[in-house]
Amino acid sequence: GDKLYLMESGAAEVLIKRGNGGTLGGTPGVVGTLAPGSLFGELALLCEAPRAATVKCSAPCVLWSLTRHLFHSILEVVEKNKNAKRKKWLADCPVVSSLLPSQLSELANSLETLTFRAGEEVQAKDVGVTRLLLVERGEVEVRGGEEGATELEGAREGGHWLQEALGVVRS
Repeated sequence: GDKLYLMESGAAEVLIKRGNGGTLGGTPGVVGTLAPGSLFGELALLCEAPRAATVKCSAPCVLWSLTRHLFHSILEVVEKNKNAKRKKWLADCPVVSSLLPSQLSELANSLETLTFRAGEEVQAKDVGVTRLLLVERGEVEVRGGEEGATELEGAREGGHWLQEALGVVRS
């Protein structure tokens, strides 16, 4: 298959052929049921392989579908938009703003997303790691020097700072 399905209404059964001893093959047996809001066929978005199960409607169903091709097209658009935003942030960052547009694009494409919980320490003072951090979403408290020092600029979406130069960094 090449589609993911979302059930708007109806009911369905999930069947897998199992032989003696639970091995695949043999008579189809019900291994699950689907209700409105259920998704099935999601592996089809990731790989070209035969379906692992059969889904049979046990009541009239209204299904929505998403093809693998459309799914990958959506992912490409999302990635392009994310990288365009990152490239703009990098162009505004003094540390890398002198790079050529192609270099900024390459840098934006290679950025790694890190996620932190509220209050979690991102980098401790005096650890000796130098890396450029961009705030993609949320707010970050950036402190330099001694405990209780004043919050520094660049702590909101699109903000940036170098870890080595600033002491404690908290999200």
